[in-house]
Formats: sequence, C-alpha cells, structure tokens
Amino acid sequence: MNKKSIIDIKNDDISDESIKIDIMQSKICPMLPFSITGAGKFIANKDYYIERTGRNDYCLIYTVSGNGELTVDKNRRVLSRNTVVLFDCKKYHKYTTAANLSDKWEFYYLQITGRSCDVYMDFLFQRSYLPINITDNLTLTNLFETTINISQKTDPDIPFYLSDSVCQIMKLLIDTKKSAMKENIRQNEIVQKAISYIKENYSLLIKIEDISEHIGISKYYFMRLFKQMMRVTLYEYLLMFRINEAKKLFQNTDYTSYQISRIVGFNDEFNFSRTFKKITGMSPRNYKGTY
Repeated sequence: MNKKSIIDIKNDDISDESIKIDIMQSKICPMLPFSITGAGKFIANKDYYIERTGRNDYCLIYTVSGNGELTVDKNRRVLSRNTVVLFDCKKYHKYTTAANLSDKWEFYYLQITGRSCDVYMDFLFQRSYLPINITDNLTLTNLFETTINISQKTDPDIPFYLSDSVCQIMKLLIDTKKSAMKENIRQNEIVQKAISYIKENYSLLIKIEDISEHIGISKYYFMRLFKQMMRVTLYEYLLMFRINEAKKLFQNTDYTSYQISRIVGFNDEFNFSRTFKKITGMSPRNYKGTY
C-alpha cells in the first residue's frame, strides 16, 4: 500500500444520536499548541468502520462503552471502555466496531493538529498506540462534552478555548499515566516481597495468609495481584520454586529423595515425587540418575 496516497474509505453505520462537527480553521490556529479540525461523539453500530491514510492530523479516541478495534500500520489494538488512544492519521489506520466483542461502540473523538501533537504522542504513547486506561472517566467525559459544545460556537476566540481544552485532556492523560506507573511500582514491590518471603521460608509450611500478613495486604487482593503479575498462582509458583531447589540438591548433593523432599518443604515424599515428575517430566530417581 502506498502510504503517500490519500485513502478515505468508510461505512457510517452510526445511530441518529451521533454528533459530528467539522471545524473551520482560523489564521491563529497554526500558532496554538493544539487546533481541532473535527469533533464528535459516535454511537457506532456493528458495521461501522473508517479506513484512511494521508491525513495531516492526529485522532484522539475515548471509548465510553462497547469495544472498538484500531489498526495503525501493523499495530492492532482493542479500544475497550474507559480507554483513550492517540494516533497519527498520516499513517495507514483503520478503526471499527469490534463486532466480535460488542454490537455497538460509543466513543468521543477529536481530530487535532498543532505543534504539540508530536511531543504528546511520544510522551504518552511512545508511538505504540497502547490505550491508556482512565480512572477519572467523569472528568474526561466532561472535558470532551465541553470541547464539543465550544466547537459549535463561532466567536473569534474559540480556537484559544479549544486549544486549552485539548491541553486539559492531555494533562489528565499524563496524570493518569503517572498514577498508573506509581501503582505498577507498588504492585511490583508487593510481588517481590512475596518472592523474597518464599526464598527465605520455602522449606517451611507456607500459607497464603502468612505472606499476605507479612506484606500487610488483603489475602484475596494479593492472590489476584500475584497471578496478574506472575501469570501463575502463588501456589504454582511455590511448587515450581521448591522443585527447582530440589533439582539443585539432586545435582550437588548425595541426599536421598526423602531428605530432599523434607528440605524443600514437602512433608509427603509421594506428593513430592508426583509434583517433581509433573513439573520436570522425570521422576526424582531418574533425574538423580542423570547426574
């Protein structure tokens, strides 16, 4: 596909309640941080799609409900409820209702230009087009509604207000991303504390309550968080850690299977042997025989 050519293919399968506004540009617009060339709120049905390239602006999409699907070059992203994404419309892109996930997709959009677009694109999205999850969706909805209302006025100072509206939206996105980064750091610290606890106590009887109390968080929140971060449950991780320690002992000592099972925290040698084979594919005896 020739990226320099202009493509504009669409299927406007949207409800009558949808709003679309094209905004005339004044002479002052190129001098402002942001300028809005189009704005609206679409309630898109299952056959809605836009496929374009070669436009000289950016598109900001905020999903209110349902699911959309965005493709920019070879990057495909699902636009789910309470997420925002910004992308460069000069590149080939297509966005559509994710009909396999929902029959409707409700979203706000802003077509924006301006000397600040590239800076915010790089800072917020690193040109990866990963949507940002919004926690303060009420404030963001109000900002988009205000922007749409302002864009329908014809006063000569409207471009200044529109530029300021986009700045406020970008600030909210920055604050959201900053909070998410802090939360991610906090969650990583929790998981690392749990792993350190396991390393120090794996030979003992460990209960989930022991670790959650040690860290000082709810047991059920901790269980969900650990699986989310590690892709395995805490119990699965503990078993794998114990078996890895057992493998080291088989490789470097003359301990019996019974002794090793006790050292790594198994009170039942049969359970140890069964778990060892399930994880390694070999029985303890056969594994020992390879060293």
